[in-house]
Amino acid sequence: MPATSTISAQTRVLGGDSQELRFRPGLPGVIGVRSVPSTTVAHSETGLLAMIILRRPGSTTPLAKATYKVHSSSILLLSYHPTVADLATPGDWTCDVSNESLDPITFATDVTFPIDNPLATASVDIEFLNLVLAKVVDAATIQIHLESSSDGSSASRLSLSPDVAALLKLPILTQFNVADQKKTELGIDFVYRILNLDSDPKYPIVILWTDPLSLKVVIRFDTASARLVAQNLPAPDINIELFNIEINVGFDGSFQPVCNAIAHLTFNNIDFSSDVISGVQDAINQQVQQNPAFAALLDKKQVRAQIDTLFIAMMRLGPQAQIQSYRIDGQTLTVTSFVRTT
Repeated sequence: MPATSTISAQTRVLGGDSQELRFRPGLPGVIGVRSVPSTTVAHSETGLLAMIILRRPGSTTPLAKATYKVHSSSILLLSYHPTVADLATPGDWTCDVSNESLDPITFATDVTFPIDNPLATASVDIEFLNLVLAKVVDAATIQIHLESSSDGSSASRLSLSPDVAALLKLPILTQFNVADQKKTELGIDFVYRILNLDSDPKYPIVILWTDPLSLKVVIRFDTASARLVAQNLPAPDINIELFNIEINVGFDGSFQPVCNAIAHLTFNNIDFSSDVISGVQDAINQQVQQNPAFAALLDKKQVRAQIDTLFIAMMRLGPQAQIQSYRIDGQTLTVTSFVRTT
């Protein structure tokens, strides 16, 4: 009987989305998938809860598929026996666990498969790892300037150090537009411009988040001089009391930026916080979706590849190493890898 390995992932999956696990079987044998959803009670237009699909490299045709209805078994199972012909194509196999319901569901999934390459494990203390990540970020020299406009001009900018830009495959300097902020209060239409909103040079900070496993990037802004300045009517400036951007980069390849802000007009305590958030959030989303330089952030495979590249370098696994899985054991991150032969 060939040796086997197991990769695991726990992911909160929105309705219509899926959890992807990538692996590389080395010998004929049994591939087994076991997935436990957080609930089997969900709203579903089709009556389906979830679907498991197994594919070999370079193919969109399922090798094996199983569907599960709402209120079905609390454990979802799928197995497949790969043949020599199946294994002839090099590359990663994929196991997709899709949420067929309308509600968010967390799937805890294990994929067990036969291997021919010896596996190696490396562990690092999470507290020490966060110190290493802090050093990496210190060298990144990430700077963000936010300024809105009414004419579509790119008055905002993101700059990265050359080394980090090369690592992330992003431009050193990216200029982008943030639209002036509009708000109607007391029957009056206000148009305000964001001015002097710059990232704090002490940020970003990056920490390893363990549940779900992800890298949390926090970018806080210096709001001492930041203002919302009225453009269409005489009105007092609005002080921006707090602004930050949090980016969650999941080890499943997900990428989610979220903005937070506190901004009030002293007169009548009119709250502009949500308007500032939506304006900047829209600008970020537009860049990610429309700028080819940021297209990789929408590709879970490429995001995961960037994470693997970072950890291969930080943990000195070697240039031919391929990470198979990550696992949290208490306060330790354990990485399982093997040496690529093809």
